[in-house]
Amino acid sequence: MRRSLRPLRLWYERAIALIILLNVGLVLFDATYVRSRNQHLWLNWKVFEWKDIPQEEYVALVDRLNEAIANEGLESLAVQSLLSQVQARSMDIFVENPPFRLLGRYSNLHQIQERIIESTGLTDLNAAIAQYWSRDFIARRGWGSHWSEFNIEIRPFLLLYEPVLDYDIIKGIEPDRGAQDYVREVAQLKAILEFEGPDSALVEPQLERLKELTDRMIDEEYAINSVNKSGKVNRMKTMMKNYIYSDDNQANREMIQSRLNLFRNPNLIQVIAPELLWADLSAKDAFYEFWSRENFQEDNWRESIDFLRNNFYFLVESMYYRHLDSTGEFANRFLLIDFPFLLIYWVDFIVKVLGRFYREKGISLGLAIGTRSYDLLLLQPWIPGLRVIPLVIRFNQSDLIDLEPVQKYLGLNFIASFSQELAQVVVNRGIGQLQSRISDGLIQKAFTKTPRDANPEAEVTIENGEQKQRSFGSITGRVWEVTACNVLPEISPDLEAFLRYEVDKTLQKSGWYQRLQKVPGVRRFPDQIAEKLVQQIIQALTLNPRKSYLKGQSQAPDMLEQQLKERLGENFRLKLQAELQKNYTFEEMDLLLIELLEGAKIGDRNDSVPQAQLNPAEGNR
Repeated sequence: MRRSLRPLRLWYERAIALIILLNVGLVLFDATYVRSRNQHLWLNWKVFEWKDIPQEEYVALVDRLNEAIANEGLESLAVQSLLSQVQARSMDIFVENPPFRLLGRYSNLHQIQERIIESTGLTDLNAAIAQYWSRDFIARRGWGSHWSEFNIEIRPFLLLYEPVLDYDIIKGIEPDRGAQDYVREVAQLKAILEFEGPDSALVEPQLERLKELTDRMIDEEYAINSVNKSGKVNRMKTMMKNYIYSDDNQANREMIQSRLNLFRNPNLIQVIAPELLWADLSAKDAFYEFWSRENFQEDNWRESIDFLRNNFYFLVESMYYRHLDSTGEFANRFLLIDFPFLLIYWVDFIVKVLGRFYREKGISLGLAIGTRSYDLLLLQPWIPGLRVIPLVIRFNQSDLIDLEPVQKYLGLNFIASFSQELAQVVVNRGIGQLQSRISDGLIQKAFTKTPRDANPEAEVTIENGEQKQRSFGSITGRVWEVTACNVLPEISPDLEAFLRYEVDKTLQKSGWYQRLQKVPGVRRFPDQIAEKLVQQIIQALTLNPRKSYLKGQSQAPDMLEQQLKERLGENFRLKLQAELQKNYTFEEMDLLLIELLEGAKIGDRNDSVPQAQLNPAEGNR
């Protein structure tokens, strides 16, 4: 039965248990984050595409400015107002309150800032932004040139997704810089094709840059801290070769058919191992052919861009680096999150241990700590997964879950296993000692010697000093009296020590005991059962016989019953002794009894009840 707690104490324990639950949830999230990052990133990417972002409002404002200039000219008041709004909005999103997910030298924001500074020739960013959207600067350059530069150099980076998650900093993760350069160049190529057209002179240099980046990505795919980059680049190479070499030409079709003929099902290789189709062909050549003017003409450039977006975009965006710590291992800064929880656990542990130490007299500090041993798993930061154990115990103590049925089930199975092993040891030892006594002639001595011969000093002078030879029944009664009233109570401490030693030794060999020792909260359960069992056995062997004898002595004796018992015992002894001496030898009886006892030992035959058949009593179900 669980101890009930006072309401305030109960709510405190529940609060601590819920804090541990939150901490264990964070531990589980941290342990699975790297492996499941692609799923988190994909969901984040979809949310980015779905929700409205400040960059879209900014682009819409610049589009309104373009329409106003085209309709009213650069000198109109409406254009002046829009230029002022664009300047203010540019200062907000590029300097004061940037809404970009990634900041720093390798971010989209930094690319935009560099292009504005490079375009104006100023080193101060605030002054460069103000001049970039001033009427005089635009008038000198011409709105057409300014508008083209914005569409190609700034617009693509404003709307480009940055693959950064809030938890990345804990794991030391940052987007792969080469992959981000690749995505930006593709975004710029799309902007050139969309705003300048496929015949623009900017297309060819852009395609050449993409070829160079492709070479670099393939050559660096095995970088030590580019996590999962190799597998993703291989997928990209396979998809690109399939896209390029699956064109309807005779040479490729003959090669494909020769490979498919190796399988009974031609579609099987395309599903399971598509890379086998193009194993002899160069991935770089496939990319070079893709990044050619023929694939980006007026009639097919959108198809090529869609192929990139549908097949390559997320693969490239999901590539990342992981920082290494001072030991050369991947960085893991989970302690930054875990430290507040550790502080709570330490304070709670110290308060409870010291409280019990000062509250309960006679208890040592070590024992006070031992009673909270399961909480030690909360105090260490090295294997946080072990906090599941104190979490379950705390939930049970705070009545958030009930583990009593589980404890009863474990206790029932332990008792069954313990009782079986204890019976085996005790019975076998007793039988072994009896076999030894039989070998020494116990049977022969018992039946051939008279009570006087066996114990000459057993005579007691009664009344007139005349002593008669005691009958077999009188000896039994006297022995019973001495044993019950004198011997057993005197040897009670020795008997208890012997039983306790045998029980402890049996427990150490028990498989159930070894397993329960590893479960916090139930470690003392087997010891408590063993203690109660020893006490009950001692009481049954030392106290109950004395009570039974004294009860019989306090009642009036039945003379006729006593005479009948004495005559029966004496006649039985004499007749049995005579018959045994006439027909059998005691040596043969000794051998037969020893063999019979040997076969009765527990554990030599598999006739015990299987533990799985033991069922709980009705009251415990």
